Amino acid sequence: MRHNVGKQPTQDLIRVFAEAAREQGEALRAADPKKANRRTKLIHKTFAELKERSPEAWQEFLFLLRHPEPYVRYFAATYALRSNPSGAIPVLEQLERQERGILAFRAALALKQWRAGEWRLP
Repeated sequence: MRHNVGKQPTQDLIRVFAEAAREQGEALRAADPKKANRRTKLIHKTFAELKERSPEAWQEFLFLLRHPEPYVRYFAATYALRSNPSGAIPVLEQLERQERGILAFRAALALKQWRAGEWRLP
């Protein structure tokens, strides 16, 4: 999966982010760390490009906080946490309460780090 993210329209870039997040979740559930790591790199790369775009692009990205796939919501929330905590925190709290396994753990850890002032994602 190769993506030249800089040349893609915003809507396509958001779809790439969502698909990579969904696939990262699948890879974790299947215990495939290589695939999960590749998808994580694509998620980071895609988000870095989205951050450089217009405020309208950011608003489009925030729609992912309501995506039906839990891993997409998780990644959207963790990346939106610094800029939009009022939108991201409820998503992470819901994932912590309603999901099981690694996803619930990751949501809880993100919230713990955020509340302790130790959040490291962009």
